[in-house]
This record gives sequence, structure tokens and C-alpha cells, in this order.
Amino acid sequence: MPDPPPLLLLSFDGFRHDYIDRHPAPNLRWLRAAGSSAGRLRTVNISKTLPSHWSLITGAAPASHGLLANDFFSPDDGARFSAKAEHGDERWWQGAEPLWVTAERQGLRTAPQYWPGSDAVVRGVRPTYWKKFPEDRDLNFGRQVARAIGLLALPPERRPSFLTLYSDVVDKATHSAGPDGADAANAVAQADAMLGQLLRALAGAGWLGRANIVVVSDHGMVPVGRALPLVSRLPASELAQLRLAPKADEIKAHGAAILMLRPRRSLAPRRRAALLRAVRRRLDGWEGATLELWPPGGAASEQMGWLHMDCGDVVTLRAAATVAAGAQLERRGLTSHGAFTPAKEGLAGGGAHGYVPERCDAWGGTPHAMDGILLAHGPAFAAGARSAVF
Repeated sequence: MPDPPPLLLLSFDGFRHDYIDRHPAPNLRWLRAAGSSAGRLRTVNISKTLPSHWSLITGAAPASHGLLANDFFSPDDGARFSAKAEHGDERWWQGAEPLWVTAERQGLRTAPQYWPGSDAVVRGVRPTYWKKFPEDRDLNFGRQVARAIGLLALPPERRPSFLTLYSDVVDKATHSAGPDGADAANAVAQADAMLGQLLRALAGAGWLGRANIVVVSDHGMVPVGRALPLVSRLPASELAQLRLAPKADEIKAHGAAILMLRPRRSLAPRRRAALLRAVRRRLDGWEGATLELWPPGGAASEQMGWLHMDCGDVVTLRAAATVAAGAQLERRGLTSHGAFTPAKEGLAGGGAHGYVPERCDAWGGTPHAMDGILLAHGPAFAAGARSAVF
């Protein structure tokens, strides 16, 4: 039996579902009109890059596959996972089977590149063609396209049936300057040009219309409305007894929409349980935030706390709260968030994600602001097929 038409899966990190219509995006709009699409792709809880990408490629929820966030502690032994430091550590990627492993087990060849987890051996299988996720974050899209076209030119017995491509141009820009300004529009234009580059290359190689193409994103973005200081709720003595994920320097620089708090293992079990109870009393309900105990039903002395901020808020380790002009009204959807200036407010970034998706569904700037995109084109997809949400 001949191999199926190749499938190319392209992820635009942080591409919110409304960007296609808010900004010029001719290639994305062409793909939508000529193929199948959803109005928005529902993101996962927690709406962060690594858990969302791993859910997209495995079909499992983060609570099932175990990749809970970009930064978190293992509920088993307290080991820290950090996207920047432990990305290549294979222990974290074994909770679910990604599509390339399933394909390889069926005798197909795969070539995921720069997809989270694609450089790890998962359940004893590595892709036929793989590349180490670059530590320098050099994700040159032209080279990715050239590599994909080169692999598709291989003889059938060596040609991969599944390939991935990835760009974080939109995520970087909207984290830095927020999702509503000129920088976001420029980033969308760059992403659209990347898709155009891929489509032209496929057409030139005779694959456009023969190969299946799926374009997705992992999450959306909202402007940061308020940065709320953790020290206003937790005494320094309690904070010193907690490990934090993300790490303190990252929280100071960017703030965090979600924060994991784990009592230090040096504390006695009874003290760990009492500390977490005190932390929950102080933080659960704080300015709309909630503190969830994890794992649910676990021994009190071994549990951790997930602090989920309200949509548009971030927690900071700075000594004073930073509030954008009009943020109290803006974050409730009564006015535009456009007045927020990250540099003026003392934050390094202007956009955030990682919220419980439902908390951003009624956000006033864009409903369902954590949701992404889903577009598909090729012989496996009916032209003109639409769904409101997938």
C-alpha cells in the first residue's frame, strides 16, 4: 500500500484566533477560503506553549500527559521542569504518545522539527528525521521550509509522511508589546509571509494540493492590565519557605499569569501542610485569583498550589502594585486596553497568557482571548468546511 499524502503541521505560537480578520493576512485567508477551518481552536488549561503543543500532538489533556506548564514541579518527586533548561530531558515527555510515534510504529517516516518534545525519545521511539530544539532559539523559517521541501523530494521509500514547522514571531512580539498595537500587526504580517513562503515552495515542488497542510496555534494573548505584588499577600517569612515556578527572576521581569508554589522539602510534613493551608487562605479569592491544590486528593503534606490569576492580571515579586491607566475599567471589558504602556508600568512585557481559558472567554477586548487558530488544506479536507470552534 502506498504511503498517504504527506501532512505538514505548522504552528504559529501565540496567534490569537481573531488576528486573521483584524490584520492583513492574505495567505492565511486564502488557506481558510480554500480549505477547512474553525473559527477558533480551544486551548488547554494551562494555556502555555509546552502543554498546549503536547496536547495538540497527543490528543491528551495536560492533567493526563503530565506536562502541566512551561515551568512546574513534578507532583511525584518535586523535580522542576523548565522549558529553558529541561526541554531535552526525556523523562517529562512520556505521559502520552505523540503523532509521530504513532506514525513510526505504523511503518511511516516522520520529520518533526522544533515542535516541543520532538527531540526526545518518547516511549522508545525517535522520529526518522529530527533536529535538536535550538538552545539559541534560532528558528529561521526559511531553513525550515528548505528542509521540508528537501525531505519531500526524497524517494518514496525514504520520504517522511509527517512534518512539522514552527514560528514564535507572533508570541514574541505580543508578549513584548501587547496584542493590540502595531507590533502585533507587523508580527501577523511576518507570519502570513512565512505561510506564503511555504505555499510557494510547495507549489514549486508540485506538492500544493497533493500534500495536506494544517496550521494551528497554541494559545492567544491579552494585554497585561495589572501587576499585583505577591508580597502584599504573603509575609516574607512564608514566601521564603516556598519554591516558585516560574523562577523568581522571571516573575520579577515579566510577571506570571499562573504560579506554582511548593513548600520546601526541608520543612517537616506537618509544617508543609500548614503552610499551604495558610497560603491558600491568603491567595484564594485575591483580586479574582484562585489557588488550586495539586494533585487533587493528594496527601496534604505533598500537595502544591496553583495560583491562577484573573484574565489580564499578572502576579509580580515587585514591592508595589503596578496599575495601568484605567486598568480597573479596562480589565472588566468597559474600555480598550490600548492605554497600557509596559515600560511606564515597570514590566518587561505587555501581553500575557497561561490563564484558565474560561476566565478570558468574556474578556472585553476579544472574547475567547486564549483561543488559537485551526486551518487545513489538501486532499483530506473539504473545501469550505467550517466549524465555529474545535
